[in-house]
Amino acid sequence: MHRYAAALLPLCLPAGAVSAGAGVISAPAAVTVTRAAAMAAITGDAAYFTGKVDVDARFLRLAPARVGGATVTFAPGARTTWHTHPLGQTLVVTQGRGWVQHWQGPLQALAAGDVA
Repeated sequence: MHRYAAALLPLCLPAGAVSAGAGVISAPAAVTVTRAAAMAAITGDAAYFTGKVDVDARFLRLAPARVGGATVTFAPGARTTWHTHPLGQTLVVTQGRGWVQHWQGPLQALAAGDVA
């Protein structure tokens, strides 16, 4: 079982900053809450992973958003297939050990707490 922690960061804007004026942030229509029970992990797609991999895609947003993220749990021996991330990727190792490698670059060990 994995334990997760979440932080809620309130958005504080000066009075009058929330409007439709040019150069001013507009307030969203509503806050969307997705309950944990509705976000079950899925098995990693064989096109991207080998071995048993579970993907918890908790941070995906619809276009035009360009940000997303998931918690990916690899069984021993499982790995990703070679692929690219044209805008970059950040890996945060929350537990266990693994390896990371840039195309034709050196193999680098990762352990819990490391960020690549």
